[in-house]
Amino acid sequence: MAVLVLGEVVNGALALDATAKTVTAAKSLGDVTVLVMGSGAKSAGATAATLDGVSKVLHADDASLDHALAENAAALIVGLQAATATSVPPATTDAKHLPARGRTSGCHGFVRSDGGG
Repeated sequence: MAVLVLGEVVNGALALDATAKTVTAAKSLGDVTVLVMGSGAKSAGATAATLDGVSKVLHADDASLDHALAENAAALIVGLQAATATSVPPATTDAKHLPARGRTSGCHGFVRSDGGG
């Protein structure tokens, strides 16, 4: 089963601690693919690829995806949902709004990385 982890990118750099904790939580669910979004996402993706448990990294390098605004990111996430069983955002202020927007846009199977439901 594939799991999509939404990697947190801040100012073009991977938020390593938040993303690593999310990958650790997600890898027990299946093969982990990390999605990084925003300006400089390719560099953040290279860092994500070094995390233990990551089998694949996708990057969407586009300024409209900076700050992971749910309105802009939802369509991308929904498009990737077909290939994954569940999606796991980091338990951070920036990422916590993505599941709510994703559900209203057709996403399924979000799991909170902080253990909540």
